[in-house]
Amino acid sequence: MSKLYGMYNKSELSEAAMRDVLLRLKNEILDEDKNSVWEDRPNLSKLIPTSIEGMQDVHFRGAERTELSERSLDWLRENGKCLDNIRPGNSTIKQAGRGAFATRKLKEGSLIAPAPLLHIVDRSSLFSPRSGSEQELLLNYCFGHEHSNLLLCPTTSVSLINHSSEHANAEIRWSKTMSSDGKDWRAASLEELADEFSARLMFDVVATKSIRSGEEIFLDYGPTWEEAWKQHSRDWTPHYTSEQYKYVPSNFLNAEQAPITEDITNDYPNHVYLCRVEPYIRVDLDDVNDEMPVPVQDYYANPSINLDHWDETSRVLFEEDENDWWWPCDVMHVDEERNVYTTRIYEKKVFEDDNGHLNTGGRLIREVTNTPRDAIRFVDRPYHSDQHLKTAFRHEIMIPDDMFPLHWRNDYVNGALLANSWLKDNWDEKSAEQKEQHTQKLREAKCGLYYAPSTIPNSGKGLYAGVDIDSQIEVESWVPPIVIPDVDWNVTDDTPRWDGSDYTWEGAAYGVEFEDPNDSQLLAVDMGMMANFHPGLVNAYLGPTHFNPLLDRNVDPGAGASSDYAGHSFISNREIAAGTEVFISYGETWFTFRKQLQGVPLRNNYNEANVISASTISLFTGPKGIQGLDKNGIEAVFAVLKDVIAEPRTASVLSSINTMDDLVHVMMSRGTAEITAPVKSMEWLEEHGECIDHIYVKESTIKQAGNGAFARRFIAKGDKIIVSPMLNTWGRQRYNMNKDRAEHDVNEKQLIYNYHFGHPNSTLLLFPVTRSISINHSSKRPNAKVRWSPTDKKTQYYLQRHIKDLRNEKYATLVMEYVATRDIYPDEEIFIDYGPEWEEAWEEHVRRFEEAANDRAQASNSRSSIYNMLSSSYKKSEGGFSSMLIKEMNHDKLNSKYHPWSEDHFHVCKVSEIPDLESDEWINLYDGDEANDYFGITYDHDGFDLMRFT
Repeated sequence: MSKLYGMYNKSELSEAAMRDVLLRLKNEILDEDKNSVWEDRPNLSKLIPTSIEGMQDVHFRGAERTELSERSLDWLRENGKCLDNIRPGNSTIKQAGRGAFATRKLKEGSLIAPAPLLHIVDRSSLFSPRSGSEQELLLNYCFGHEHSNLLLCPTTSVSLINHSSEHANAEIRWSKTMSSDGKDWRAASLEELADEFSARLMFDVVATKSIRSGEEIFLDYGPTWEEAWKQHSRDWTPHYTSEQYKYVPSNFLNAEQAPITEDITNDYPNHVYLCRVEPYIRVDLDDVNDEMPVPVQDYYANPSINLDHWDETSRVLFEEDENDWWWPCDVMHVDEERNVYTTRIYEKKVFEDDNGHLNTGGRLIREVTNTPRDAIRFVDRPYHSDQHLKTAFRHEIMIPDDMFPLHWRNDYVNGALLANSWLKDNWDEKSAEQKEQHTQKLREAKCGLYYAPSTIPNSGKGLYAGVDIDSQIEVESWVPPIVIPDVDWNVTDDTPRWDGSDYTWEGAAYGVEFEDPNDSQLLAVDMGMMANFHPGLVNAYLGPTHFNPLLDRNVDPGAGASSDYAGHSFISNREIAAGTEVFISYGETWFTFRKQLQGVPLRNNYNEANVISASTISLFTGPKGIQGLDKNGIEAVFAVLKDVIAEPRTASVLSSINTMDDLVHVMMSRGTAEITAPVKSMEWLEEHGECIDHIYVKESTIKQAGNGAFARRFIAKGDKIIVSPMLNTWGRQRYNMNKDRAEHDVNEKQLIYNYHFGHPNSTLLLFPVTRSISINHSSKRPNAKVRWSPTDKKTQYYLQRHIKDLRNEKYATLVMEYVATRDIYPDEEIFIDYGPEWEEAWEEHVRRFEEAANDRAQASNSRSSIYNMLSSSYKKSEGGFSSMLIKEMNHDKLNSKYHPWSEDHFHVCKVSEIPDLESDEWINLYDGDEANDYFGITYDHDGFDLMRFT
């Protein structure tokens, strides 16, 4: 540019022509995108100015400076901060080393120096495992707080300022012009600081009194630092105890021209040699290895080694950067007469030798003869200098409490974190031994599960734990779910309301969705029908459903008369104390889809209320040594917060919390939801509740009955075994099956029909919502009976009213009691007499079944294709396929002969992601290895399962 500018001044070239020259240079000739000649010099065209004024600026200031804005002294005085008000020097304090001294007179209140701060969020990063002191020396130069892991390290000469509580003439303040991005980083969280790699925080060191030129500047590091230094001084002892290992600083040895010996390990145990050679030695020579001799060069004869022979370019590049041309070396021979040495040069590398000591110097790369004395110097071995002394003082400079942001302190109570600490969910799986211990606890308890008035207003009754329940434990024992396919197919405007509609679950939730290709629903007795849903207090979740048919349709007349699903249970997701109401989740849409319940707070609303409450409480407690708001202040702040909450459900949660005592109650209860459901005493449950876990379910002692009910503990004659609210079904046609949907003949009645109580002269059916549905029939040895509850007020009321009045009740209303007719002992099966009509119907069913079985035995073509594949051990009858066989096939599901679908069964696979079934994209089918790569599911995958066709 200077030559072009000179040419332009001497020529008669017009301004327009000169501008054209510049534009052609910039956009055509030097553009690397248009001319490959300049590919190795990218961005060259960007330096070309486009105007005469720009060319003139480059000529006088240089291209590198034209990118920078010129700043006047007035601008710098107004917008800048002076960096040279202090200079280093030997401190007037004996043990302080260097200190900071004023270079000019400084007035009280004036800025001494700014201190941009590098932040270290976790001080443990300064831990030095090999150093005797364990902490890096940098800690002494950083600012910190005794209740925080954050360190702030100044990047200017402020780090030279020493401590004096008596003569302090300066103090630190947060700078008003802190960050170039305009953000106040004091409000940033530690997580935000950890993600930021620039110095965004800054102190100003300000004079607290007038300071003379040449006067040393002192800060008060704080009483914690001062006490730590005094303790260090009292405890300090000399590090070296023998003259042989007495440490001498390497700069002293170099200044005194200490003798160079061949045995540095013994003569100078704390040091190694460095030799001066050219800055960049080739260390990748092929002939340098263990077998080949290293190159030998004469120091004085080699121009690249001897500085006297360096050319001007090498001197400009390297002479002042001397650290580049000092290399680890050993002295192999000493020529005292000529004062020259034979040295071996090593790679610049720190390694651990066979004795575990760190040494400087890696692979041998050269041998140099005639090395002069001034080309050899001493340097400390790794971790041998004073800064690594085990007894060396380490302590950060303390930031005053009133300056340090509270949210950076370790003892700061973050509202969100405090609220999260209230969450009790625990998903750690329990061992089989722990589960068995709980089972034994239930046997020994008076009652494990009570049915009593709910803590939720206007919610009827709920279930309560009768014993302490650990997390991940079955709250109830297995109870069989009842599948209801096609429940709505025959509903018309005239069909009576079904009270069970608010009790049913989607079949998919229980893994029974394949029972009906259209809309399987399910009744889950006990907790699935009796436990309430509190969105903020769900403490039990639905466990797996167990498909375990006990009867074979080909030989057992009882097949299909009871649920093939052996049971399901709800599992605790947190510890549940005895007396706590057990809450399950119906899904929050259960509230949002019901207009009258749309104001009910949901889980997120309780979480929001917890954070607000916890944050407000934190204003009162405050970190250690910090005075928080008083009671009146807390209540005032909380009232303001409640007024500005936009979400009405969250406001509803907080509506009953008004005083400091209320907030303390929230904290002690560990949540805003918890205060709505107080734990009940055992005495209260005994007075107001009924025990519903005196029985458990397992395979009946009656062959054709499927599962049965067994006593968990001793039940005396006349005692209640269990009570059960009864769900009303108006109109028996509700349980008729849609036979036209099935591909073969099916029963015209739903399975659930078998679990109802009824009367031949009434269309009303009553379904027990407890595990009492598992109590089987025996007319010969019954040990229990049923009766209407004499104590339930609603039951006694409606028994005196017309049946039409009962239609006004939407939920299970009448209560039935099962009472022991004699003493019943633990693990004894319980029976009631279903009545002669039922027994006659059963006997007739068995007779017809046996006749049909004889007919099937004569028909050789009745066996299904899959049945013919089964091994003989699975062929329990000659009739063909059954649900029983599906269970057996799944025990051997890796058998490849079961993999093709048949008319009786198909496969299902558990996948972690639900596909978008409404997508317009084609579904691609994959086979073989391609399928394995795509889905990650194969026939030997544990998610693969066999299912029967419905």
